[in-house]
Amino acid sequence: MKQTRSLYARANVIIRKFSHASLNTKLMLFRAYCSPIYGCQLWSTMFQYSYSKLRVAYNDAFRQLLHEPRWCSASRLFVFHNVSSFSAIIRKLVYSLLCSLRDSNNLLVCAMLHSDYVCNHLCLRDGISCYMYFSSSFS
Repeated sequence: MKQTRSLYARANVIIRKFSHASLNTKLMLFRAYCSPIYGCQLWSTMFQYSYSKLRVAYNDAFRQLLHEPRWCSASRLFVFHNVSSFSAIIRKLVYSLLCSLRDSNNLLVCAMLHSDYVCNHLCLRDGISCYMYFSSSFS
């Protein structure tokens, strides 16, 4: 997948070029260059294999940045260093998209959001967006 290769490449650039930088600098660079995952709001469950590969790449890149072994818990490292995990980034981006769609004044977007398909399948009932559907499909 193009996203996975790109993530590994960006992480390797940070690791190689900033190996002598402080931890705070490395964390800032990781947040800036490795956290943007473009288009993930539109992914569906049919990309589960690609999603898993990208999640592993994100976790591995973070471990390598901190010089931790592969068996070390990535979630513990994310919490300890106050960096969003991969699933948290996906949830934030999906929720942001849903809020943007809900607040849109575009007639086509409003018609789509009030259609039976969206109300029944994406949990957007009564104007309240429920992003739990999306987060549960990626766990």
